[in-house]
Amino acid sequence: MRDSGAAGVMIGRGAQGRPWLLAQAGDRLEARAVRPDPSIAERHRMMKLHLDDMLTHYGAPAMRLARKHIAWYAHGLPGAAELRDVANNTTDAEAVFEAVDRFFAELDEGAQGRRRPDGRDCFARLAA
Repeated sequence: MRDSGAAGVMIGRGAQGRPWLLAQAGDRLEARAVRPDPSIAERHRMMKLHLDDMLTHYGAPAMRLARKHIAWYAHGLPGAAELRDVANNTTDAEAVFEAVDRFFAELDEGAQGRRRPDGRDCFARLAA
């Protein structure tokens, strides 16, 4: 920013489903070593905490409101469509939390060697 004279940086949609991006941007702006992306287990914990906080704050409507957040957290990962299907078709918090647990358990089991149709490593974004 010093070289460009920019007054700020807009993160925008890049942080949807990736709340750690803000801390990483701060690291870059302060010329610190950039912390790594969270592991699959850390993402699982973050997502469940986020959903639990939404449930505490919003009560019954929380799982309907959480649908977009679930989609953002799972975007581009194997099994995301199945997780979205559960989230988009129920308001039962227990069913959503069970689906989230299954999603991350399957990610842990298949973390090595999974490829997207375009040949890219499914988990390259998750390497920590």
